[in-house]
Amino acid sequence: MTFNIYHGVNMNGQFDLDAIAEIINKENPDFVALQEVDKNTGRTQHTDIPEILGQKTQRKAFFGKAMDFDEGEYGIAILTKYPVNELFLKALPSKKNEEPRTSLMTQTKLESDIFLNFVTTHLDYKEKEHLRNEQVNELINTYLKYDTPTIVAGDFNDVPQSKPIDTLLDHCTAVYEKTGIQPTFPSDDPKRKIDYIFVYPKHKWKIISSKVIPGKTSDHLAFVAVLRLLR
Repeated sequence: MTFNIYHGVNMNGQFDLDAIAEIINKENPDFVALQEVDKNTGRTQHTDIPEILGQKTQRKAFFGKAMDFDEGEYGIAILTKYPVNELFLKALPSKKNEEPRTSLMTQTKLESDIFLNFVTTHLDYKEKEHLRNEQVNELINTYLKYDTPTIVAGDFNDVPQSKPIDTLLDHCTAVYEKTGIQPTFPSDDPKRKIDYIFVYPKHKWKIISSKVIPGKTSDHLAFVAVLRLLR
């Protein structure tokens, strides 16, 4: 699952982590990529959001700071059912005086000595692709160079026909139907797909299903997929 949670605030302006946890618990994903995550900030009453969501969903929580913000930290997070043997945080290209962007990876050892990398990220939002091309290339050069099965999920702030997404598709497979694409933003009147799950290498994965979860728990809709890792 990938879910931009808008620092826990729903479309009615209410801070509600229970509703986010309910979506996660209902879908029961093995891995959850979270974006726009506050940790101990003033605007969220100094709540450790990844830790609380980990408790509410009975998952291990890992936070990746993008920047200091409002007496706390702001960034991305991963929730997972599985033990993690490696945690890796990689900053993405950014410009001075603009919001820094980052990526976070957990590595899990599966049965038969198979390793799985799960990556979450949140790319720049500016018009005309701005830094997204550079950020995508950094993701590719960091996470998509080796043969380790990898899932990359997050808010890419661009549509399927864009250059950054096309660049990613040269290296991995996008988990969505090429026709009838379901938009993920804004949640109250979805018009654009900007939240994605990608799998790599292409030949090691079978996509079983995918869907968007309707609701107004955040300004984005959660996107969840069922994937099979091939032997």
